[in-house]
Amino acid sequence: MAELKVVEGSYAVAHAVKACPEDLSQLNADGELGNCEYITVESEFSALSTLIGASAAGARTYTSTASQGLALMHEVLFNASGMRLPIVMTVANRAMSAPLSIWNDQQDSIAQRDVGWIQLYAEDPQEAADMTPQAYKICEDRDVMTPAMICFDGFILTHVYEPVALLEEDLTDEFLLPFNPEHTLDPKNPETFGAFADPSIYTEFRYLQELGMREALKRIDSVAEEFEEIYGRYYGGLLDGYHLDDAEIVLVAMGSIIGTIKDVIDEVRRDGIKVGLLKIRSFRPFPLDAVRKALKNASIIVTLDKNISIGKYEGALCNAMAVKFVLRAIGSDCIVTAPTGCTEVFSTPYPESAWKVPWLHSLFDNIAAVSSGIESALKALGREGDTKVITIAGDGATVDIGLQALSGAFERGHNITYICIDNEAYMNTGVQRSSGTPYAASTTTSPPGKTSTGNPFGKKNVPEIMVAHGSPYVATTSVAYPKDVMRKVKKAVEIKGPTYVQIQAPCTTGWGFDTPLTVEIGKLAVKTGLWPLLEITNGELTGVHRIRKRLPVEYYLRTQRRYKHLFTTPEGKEIIKELQGMADRNAEHYELEL
Repeated sequence: MAELKVVEGSYAVAHAVKACPEDLSQLNADGELGNCEYITVESEFSALSTLIGASAAGARTYTSTASQGLALMHEVLFNASGMRLPIVMTVANRAMSAPLSIWNDQQDSIAQRDVGWIQLYAEDPQEAADMTPQAYKICEDRDVMTPAMICFDGFILTHVYEPVALLEEDLTDEFLLPFNPEHTLDPKNPETFGAFADPSIYTEFRYLQELGMREALKRIDSVAEEFEEIYGRYYGGLLDGYHLDDAEIVLVAMGSIIGTIKDVIDEVRRDGIKVGLLKIRSFRPFPLDAVRKALKNASIIVTLDKNISIGKYEGALCNAMAVKFVLRAIGSDCIVTAPTGCTEVFSTPYPESAWKVPWLHSLFDNIAAVSSGIESALKALGREGDTKVITIAGDGATVDIGLQALSGAFERGHNITYICIDNEAYMNTGVQRSSGTPYAASTTTSPPGKTSTGNPFGKKNVPEIMVAHGSPYVATTSVAYPKDVMRKVKKAVEIKGPTYVQIQAPCTTGWGFDTPLTVEIGKLAVKTGLWPLLEITNGELTGVHRIRKRLPVEYYLRTQRRYKHLFTTPEGKEIIKELQGMADRNAEHYELEL
């Protein structure tokens, strides 16, 4: 695929980050993706939306996701299939909440079975890898033109360590021809994608999609055979069988459980029990006729399904410190909401809870909206009194995917206090970049390499954004200054209206330092001027933590593994100067120095 334009859109969600984005981001940082574009975005919704634009413009496109990320994509899944865009997406299957689970089942992709995407399920990492070029070849067929999901089991397969034969580039170029779509966004030949359709034509469009899916039924088998001719590996087409010829009992399953079933079949066959396996590789399109044919001689059919169709890290220390200070300042007359993240996972392992106040978990992208609903209900029920609704969220859920809901809550003026515990990356899923990641910091999705010096973007200034929303009180603080945390949180809670406090919380895992240095590093961020401690009341700067003797930023950077690459190259030394310039501008703008 060396000569092809490929666009990859990425957003961090467990366990999809282990499926592809981290490796691709490193290849991109090392300049090994050639003419491909790698884009990190603020949400899964935007990841797929970006690829819709790129695919319509004529590029071959790819992304990966899991569970809540796939659910957030739901609306645009229809867009992609309705526009007949051959996007390929890896889905690292993971359970949906509630209750929250990060373990494997296939409900996330099963719930999307009617959105018009091909769904292929892999037994092991090798099959998942080999499915990728096959999926492109199927999707891009002129008679198919349908997007595809490659589904494989989260944790069980995404985090396993086993040998995988890499796809040789020359053989892949032989198997997968250049992408030359018939319809693209081209000024020389203007066409409209996703136009308005009245009822008389809408159903016709949907039927044409169905015809494309039926054509995929034919192509999945033939493409698997073509792949075998070139690579010598074959996993079946729509289906695969194991000891089916004489089987009286047939087990039907899909996904990672297949390998275990084969081992069991080998064992019971030694006892003379004629058991076989029917492996479903294509769930959409579902090969009904092929399944009937495969099962025609079976006396007993057993379906092994881990899905119930209903009705038919960051170090715990830094979050624990921040939450402790927050709750000490607030008291017990409050309701706390929290999205998925380190705080939620460590403090609420079902059926236990560390919380002694009413507490509700919701999603990355909607926690501020949930808090708005609670506040509105308390008001409508006449129960608000002195009870304050508090949201405690990480930077990813605040500055990226949750910013829309946060903006709406503050624009509406809900009486809530929103506290962002800012550890400057997606720590819970393995240290991926967020919009809160500082310039030049290394993460697994913004690694340093031959053509990269870490995160190329600056940290999003959410406190200023909240000031622009008319918040009556906005503050920044740090876990290294517990009295400052408690004072500012208490003040935020006492002020009526939407208030915002952002607490920097150094993360031993993500930043790369020994736990005993947590407070020292937090103080260095402040003393260098990189993290000013501020209070802004009704749009006016009313409080600044003054620095008696400001330190060079190098003192702060050297303490952390995420910046070590800056000290090994000439480019890194220039970036250190840029970071010093940022600190100097903070000092001048906020008058930090005594």
